[in-house]
Amino acid sequence: EVAVSLQALAAQGHRLVAFTNGVETSIRALLAHAGVLAQLEDVVSVDDLRTFKPDPAVYAYLTQRTNCAPGQTWLVSSNAWDVVGAKAAGLRAVWVRRQATAVFDPWEVEPDVVVSSLAELADWLAGCPNQASYLN
Repeated sequence: EVAVSLQALAAQGHRLVAFTNGVETSIRALLAHAGVLAQLEDVVSVDDLRTFKPDPAVYAYLTQRTNCAPGQTWLVSSNAWDVVGAKAAGLRAVWVRRQATAVFDPWEVEPDVVVSSLAELADWLAGCPNQASYLN
């Protein structure tokens, strides 16, 4: 699902990066092994910052690295804490709710969009042109 969905998102004109707490070289190797690294514009790791998501500083680092305003940057994650961190930093956020029984943690912060898969996200964005500039 991921490779096909990334292709669809890229075809829609979205810039795609991986944004990770992991070590960049390790993440690049994992993404290459999964066959999706070539579909990404960049891999942004917060490892060098010595702080990690959901610290607001890491989301600021992401927007600096991508040269994209927070309000034009969408974080896509299946982790509620990552969505909450992104929203607190002014980013737009998509929660990928992979299991129907999953509950978004009640921190009075809601994602902008909830989807069950990346394919559903591509379909949603196809119907909403100019909704996203940078997907992470």
